[in-house]
Amino acid sequence: MISPPFALDADGVRLAERLTPRTSRNAIDGVTTGADARPRPANGAANTDLIAFLAAGFQLRKADIAILSGDTGRLKMIALRGDGPDIAARLTKQIEQGAIP
Repeated sequence: MISPPFALDADGVRLAERLTPRTSRNAIDGVTTGADARPRPANGAANTDLIAFLAAGFQLRKADIAILSGDTGRLKMIALRGDGPDIAARLTKQIEQGAIP
């Protein structure tokens, strides 16, 4: 069994994610546990868009989402602060339904 690309912590969930900046659609490009190329996002716009996208998708405030690492790279570790088990359940459901590749 493959481990999920997220882990519960004291504040909520930490999510490992791969971001593709400058695309025509807003979607999670993939979750990851490995290394990949690290192109720079377009002036931080990709990070801002990612936070807004995740906030809307998980009904969280933008202030409850933080990029912990990978600020200038494609691979990011993201903190989703809130009810960890609830956020983890929603992530698991989306992964199982194929909404997150």
